[in-house]
Amino acid sequence: MLSDVGIRFEDDELTGQLMDKGCTNNNGRLQIPSDLVDAAVADLPAEITFGGRNGQKLHIRDGNVATHTGGSIPYLYDLETSQKKDFFLQPHTLKHLRNGELLETQVGLYGLINEWEEQGSKSMSENAREKAKSILAVHEDEPLPAEVEREFDRIIKSAKLNLM
Repeated sequence: MLSDVGIRFEDDELTGQLMDKGCTNNNGRLQIPSDLVDAAVADLPAEITFGGRNGQKLHIRDGNVATHTGGSIPYLYDLETSQKKDFFLQPHTLKHLRNGELLETQVGLYGLINEWEEQGSKSMSENAREKAKSILAVHEDEPLPAEVEREFDRIIKSAKLNLM
């Protein structure tokens, strides 16, 4: 996604540094090559610990994910005008929030930390894995149309003849 859609940074210095590393600017969105992302991820420490004012610590490591809004209001970017807009002040958002519509994903971590701990302290990854397993346990694939099946058979037959 970072290499195709890209991401918008509001920090000119960071944007310049990323451009020097091989990123491209596409209409104000930096497209970051996947090899650059892979190299950055490979350089990450195995664990990062954040400490709160209340003395609690949050350990980020493999299989343990945390999210946060960063304390600021999310923005949306109008792709036609490239204008930055305050997401929460948009008429559409206000209308639906006033109607009580609020999306809480089924795998997110919500509520107080003690409630989360009482529920087994499952990470978002664990919740997502459990949700996926429950969906797959009852899901039945729809059969492919006959013409698609024939095309797959043709491709496989061709691959066996030409590649093996």
